Amino acid sequence: MGKELLKQGQTAVVIDAKGRHRGVKVWIICPVCIIGRWVRIDSLKRKEFTGMCLKCHNKFTSGSGKANPAWRGGKHKLPSGYIEIKLQPDNPYYPMARKSGYLREHRLVMAKYLGRCLESWEVVHHKNGVRADNRIENLELFPNMNNHLPSMAMQHKLQALEQRIIELENQNLIGIRLRG
Repeated sequence: MGKELLKQGQTAVVIDAKGRHRGVKVWIICPVCIIGRWVRIDSLKRKEFTGMCLKCHNKFTSGSGKANPAWRGGKHKLPSGYIEIKLQPDNPYYPMARKSGYLREHRLVMAKYLGRCLESWEVVHHKNGVRADNRIENLELFPNMNNHLPSMAMQHKLQALEQRIIELENQNLIGIRLRG
């Protein structure tokens, strides 16, 4: 039976792949968005049942942004180590944000320092390599990725050389202790 033929309140018996009876569902139409869906019949008996789909229910009961109980201030750390900030549409730096309204904090810090929005091709580099360290003295602006990559390669080479110096100094100290 196609969804275009279904009417509010129509029921259907749920049968699993092995032919076993798995309950009864009712066709319900969300009073807000007017989208229909199947709901277990026992859900209708619960006093908190509103008939709204999950999306509409969350919109009206949880709220968005500061009204949502899960709100953490609009700032979170990504698995990659970067920090993101939620911007509101009235923020002058909002054009830099993704569709979700989030912007990486280091780009926002640099834009505020320069007093202008950054272009999408401009790259903000963390000098010490720590992506959560968004102090302006740790940030460097590159006009594009082509200018940024050689700097990154040099930084990685420098870090590898510094690590090698530490290893050699430790070996030298061990050799002195053994001889002494």
